[in-house]
Amino acid sequence: MQSYAQMPHHFIFTTSPKQFESITQELIYIDMQELSSENAYNTMKKVCQTIGLRPPSSNEIFSKKIADSLALNIEKDFVFPKNEVISDDIFIKILPYENTLHKNFTFLIEKFSSPHLEKKLISICLIGKNKTNIRKKLLKNKDYMNIIIEKIDNYLKYIGKIFIKYEELKLNEDDILIYFQKDPEMYYQFSKLLDYEVSNVERVAPQILKNWIYYAKFLNLKNTHDNTNSRIKDR
Repeated sequence: MQSYAQMPHHFIFTTSPKQFESITQELIYIDMQELSSENAYNTMKKVCQTIGLRPPSSNEIFSKKIADSLALNIEKDFVFPKNEVISDDIFIKILPYENTLHKNFTFLIEKFSSPHLEKKLISICLIGKNKTNIRKKLLKNKDYMNIIIEKIDNYLKYIGKIFIKYEELKLNEDDILIYFQKDPEMYYQFSKLLDYEVSNVERVAPQILKNWIYYAKFLNLKNTHDNTNSRIKDR
């Protein structure tokens, strides 16, 4: 593990605000629970009122999840060079359908369902110049549409395989706690770093820490390690 002095950028609850103290009038911490689909709209209204911005007029965006690790990796641009069928280069962007709800897109296919990504609708959008005319030509040419769809679906098949592997290998909070439980030295080093970074949240918004279930479990490990060290010393 790197020394504490080399790692403050990994945890910004205290380090980052201190860098901007001279230009900060008010610091607002927002718990992730306050950004859930049920709470995000009211949370952003309150924040806007606090900092003097016009509050959002609609709950539509805030009630939907528009990004996750899968969504961020699905988004991709494709280029199909002009040919005898289409006289312009075709620029296509694919992204999750829910990520198109907050912007105006020119859809080639608004909701594309791939067998390689269960329960995930993909939007195939035209971008760049002449997209309206290109769309009209493509919709009249099923053969070329099939070429485009095949290439995109092959990409989605590739992404689907990667995310199956990702789901198999990814760690969750309990895995991290087990790691710290097995390595007391690492726990104490990390705890020192985390204590400092959390101190600002504890001072400004102590109610947030009460909602952090795994943070509480992390703190409880200290009792386990302290008791173990005490028994070793008593021998």
